[in-house]
Parts: sequence; C-alpha cells; structure tokens
Amino acid sequence: MSKRFVTFATILGMLAAGSLIVAIGMRLGSDGEIPVLSEVRPFQLIDQDGKTFSAEDMKGKVTVVDFFFTQCTGLCPRLSKEMSLLQKRFARLENFQLISVSVDPENDTTEKIQAFIELHGIDTANWHLLTGETASVRQLMTEDLKLPMLEDPRLHADRLVLIDQDLSMRGSYSLSNSSSIQRLPRDIRRLIKK
Repeated sequence: MSKRFVTFATILGMLAAGSLIVAIGMRLGSDGEIPVLSEVRPFQLIDQDGKTFSAEDMKGKVTVVDFFFTQCTGLCPRLSKEMSLLQKRFARLENFQLISVSVDPENDTTEKIQAFIELHGIDTANWHLLTGETASVRQLMTEDLKLPMLEDPRLHADRLVLIDQDLSMRGSYSLSNSSSIQRLPRDIRRLIKK
C-alpha cells in the first residue's frame, strides 16, 4: 500500500469518527430533538385501586413507564427506587406521572400490588401500578414500547420508557447504563417544556 493511500484512509477514518461524535452529541445535547420511536395505542388496564387506567389517562402528561412483578426481589426494587427518585425530582409538576405495569398479570392481583406498594413505600399520588389482561400488557410492552415479554417474568426488561404528552415513545433507558439513566431527567425536562 502506498503512503498516500494510508494517509487518505486515515483522514477519512478521522472524519467518519468525528461525524459520529457530532451525531451522538446532537442526540445527547440539550438543543437536539428527541426522536419519536413508536406510538402508544389504546389499551385498558386496572390500577392498584381497581380503577380502569387507559391510554387516555396518559394524554397531556409526560409519563415514565417501567415493568415489574410483585414477587420480584432483584431488579424490581431497583427500578422502583429509580422511579421514586424521579417522582421526588418532578414532584411539583402536574403534567408528569409514573406507571409500573405488571409482567405477571395472571398472578398480580390488585391486592398483591397494594402489598407491593406498602412493602416498598410507594407514593401513589402520581404513580399508577397496573395489571390486567395479559394481551393488553403484551400489546403495550412488546408492540407499542418495543420491549420483550418472556414467559418467565424474572427475565423482564431493566428499562424505563419515556412517553410524551401525545403518547409517543421518546426514549428507552437501561438501568444498567448509568449515562442512559442520567440522561432521562434531562429528556423529561425537555418534553415538559415543549
């Protein structure tokens, strides 16, 4: 290979890497638009008080969604802790809410969800814990929010999902990725200001 070709290839590679860094910076920056990843379609589930909760209850609010099951002792308490931190951080905002959806709806009755709430000290002022028909949970989780729903609830996703006021999914944030979790509050603020 000639020296000119190596120099040209090196410069081209540096330009490509620079473009990638700029693109990532724009995505993570405060002035870039948060992309729409999917849409939440109509659904109907039941909250911890036995009341119907539907997609209509999400309209006009920025919503963070996670998935849990009441017998979980590993991932779910960590997800609940992260949700609780978000609840405290955005406590004064009327157009912000949290939703936790059971990935084991056949076993998670409203009574079991109430016990889970008490066990973990969850404030349900703007945090809805939902259960219902498996088909409705599956639609919301796999079709609308693009997360896997496996037969074994212990293998559920470690993600917090951000939904805007128009029921558009705007982000999915892995609990195991600290930079992703740190970006979530910034993205919430950007959607609330919109």
